Amino acid sequence: FVGADGRIEKYVSIRTDITARKRAEALLQATNEELVVARHAAEAASMAKSEFLANMSHEIRTPLTAVLGYADLLAEDGDGTSAQCGQTIDTIRNAGKHLLVVINDILDLSKIEAGQMTVERIDTPLVGILSEVESLMRPRAAGKGLRVTTAFGTAVPERILSDPTRLRQILMNLVGNAVKFTEEGTVTSTVSVAGEGASQRLLIDVEDSGPGMTADQAGRLFQAFGQADATVTRRHGGTGLGLMISRRLADMMGGEVVLMCTELGKGSCFRIILPIEPAPGAAMIDRLEAVKATTWTKAAAQPACLAGRILLVEDGADNQRLIAFHLKKAGAEVDVAENGKIALEMLDKAAAQGRPFDLLLTDMQMPVMDGYALARVLRSRGSTLAIVALTAHAMAEDHARCCEAGCDDYATKPIDKVKLLEVCAKWMGKRGGGIAAQAA
Repeated sequence: FVGADGRIEKYVSIRTDITARKRAEALLQATNEELVVARHAAEAASMAKSEFLANMSHEIRTPLTAVLGYADLLAEDGDGTSAQCGQTIDTIRNAGKHLLVVINDILDLSKIEAGQMTVERIDTPLVGILSEVESLMRPRAAGKGLRVTTAFGTAVPERILSDPTRLRQILMNLVGNAVKFTEEGTVTSTVSVAGEGASQRLLIDVEDSGPGMTADQAGRLFQAFGQADATVTRRHGGTGLGLMISRRLADMMGGEVVLMCTELGKGSCFRIILPIEPAPGAAMIDRLEAVKATTWTKAAAQPACLAGRILLVEDGADNQRLIAFHLKKAGAEVDVAENGKIALEMLDKAAAQGRPFDLLLTDMQMPVMDGYALARVLRSRGSTLAIVALTAHAMAEDHARCCEAGCDDYATKPIDKVKLLEVCAKWMGKRGGGIAAQAA
């Protein structure tokens, strides 16, 4: 209060202790900073893991291309006079395929856990996939004296809207497990449709006459690296990831994989449950015979013929020889570059000589200049040369990365000779760039 003479006579002071608030603010700021640091660390760890998996995929799948490819060449070119030689080739091929299954399982699990696995919703030949899985599993089963059959509980749409790759993968895992663990009897896949309207579901029961499981063993299923019996790994092999991956994939597709029943000494039954939406115009099918002829025709298809010049960019000498052999045998003229830098020089030289290449087939992970950088440089120059990526990274997002760099299509390692030649024939001499990259 101010007196008559202008001096302060009294005053009121209010004090508020904000020590606790300041401590809380400091703590909150520190916590936020710690959270930011933790988030950055987690993101860095995730990126490091993804890069490690990509490198591991490349380092394992690339040599497998040579192992499986040359085993196939030996089998095709052999004169059949030596049974021991044939058995040796089969051993090499089977060992390579087993390694491929293992690496694919590990990569799939890692992609799922990292949230990088995606599923599609496209026109899917349901009955064709059932027939294909039966055909693929029949030789393995016949070697053990087993019968593999497919039955229909109800008529089902020949085609549905789903993810064909993941549906095939789940079926191959379940039917493959049933064949692997069953020593005598049958393995039967029964497909049916249950429910009505929006609640309608596709049911596929995979039933075997194998050893069955105890309740304790069944409780250990669907766990990463877990198997019902610890001795199974030594007796049958495998990563123990198949069932868990199948369940996770089915969950991503809006369904599930469950153990319906099992009895020790009498067998087990696993059920795949998925949403079902018939594809437009799909016929109702209640037997496999309608599609078996088509499946057989596709299996017997001859490799495509090629006409034109291909520049193959690949740093591995073994794969250079193998891939170039297949391309030349199909009719193409092939030149080889060890990396992207050399490839650019060869492309410029060919253009200057008036003999440009009709297709660029490039590995994506190479020293000096990799396939991604090569594609980007070419597109930045305005090149419309068609580019097919040859990659050991086989996931959908890897395909997208190739397209974003400027590639028009891709083929995976280990190579499938027929598919490789098909994709090369598709783009040979065609205008590339732009459209594919924008679509990605």
